[in-house]
Amino acid sequence: MIIDTAIRTPSFQQKTPGPSAAPNGTAFADMLTKAAGLDRDFTRMTPNDMKTAAKKLFDDGKIDLHQLGMLQMAGPLGKVGPNGQFIPFTPAEKAQIDNTPVNYIQMTKDAIAGIESRGQASSPTSGYRDWKALNALLTQQQGVR
Repeated sequence: MIIDTAIRTPSFQQKTPGPSAAPNGTAFADMLTKAAGLDRDFTRMTPNDMKTAAKKLFDDGKIDLHQLGMLQMAGPLGKVGPNGQFIPFTPAEKAQIDNTPVNYIQMTKDAIAGIESRGQASSPTSGYRDWKALNALLTQQQGVR
């Protein structure tokens, strides 16, 4: 079992890139996107790439420090051991997770839907407004250099 933040669905674990991947782990479609000048594909971005993209959004004043953390720390935190204890990922597991593409736009939608389903959209501590703002920004920034 993997311990995960509340914003990621269990379907996070994806297959590692296959033979169609470029040497750096970027899929062929990602290379085409970048070649076309569309550097920000938030629908297929690795957590490592998101750390850089989120920092740029923060530096540009488009997100605040809290939203920066929400984007940079989204995802699984570790595993659950046989007695329920927290087990950190091994360096190899962490490297695989950090280099597996994630659909961050869908992740924000899932977070919003989860908050709404719990009836917490109006709660100031739910993060709802931040997730809505991040969803709108990532959608608007999709493909922007």
